[in-house]
Amino acid sequence: MTRTDFFVYADETTGEVVDTFLASKWEDDVTDVIEDSVMTAFGRDVTYDVFYDEVAVRELDTAAANPLAYKTADVVPTILVTIHREPASGDEALVRTWMAALKENDMLRHAEVHVDYVAKNGEILNDGTPLILSF
Repeated sequence: MTRTDFFVYADETTGEVVDTFLASKWEDDVTDVIEDSVMTAFGRDVTYDVFYDEVAVRELDTAAANPLAYKTADVVPTILVTIHREPASGDEALVRTWMAALKENDMLRHAEVHVDYVAKNGEILNDGTPLILSF
């Protein structure tokens, strides 16, 4: 049992019944794999989510479409990191160092990272402008 929540639905454009299992499984796996590195890099006062484009994952050839292939597949995950404070001058370097560690430690080959700044009361900081980096 994987404990992965996913959807099964009829694709309106193709009429086929499709599911989000593989994208959801990869999201869960990457979330688990990077958890310690997120907490080490940003501290405990951070939240994060991982997303894969379910259509892009579904379109992979069968060799790449398996639950363990998120490290090698040519589908880039988006990692949304929310830091509960104002932006600091060293944030970009901090995120770049974290991304390099993810790659060097063979956790992920590539990703797009969005860093948002939101106060604990929910107020959006930095005019809502995220820091967006990729590797």
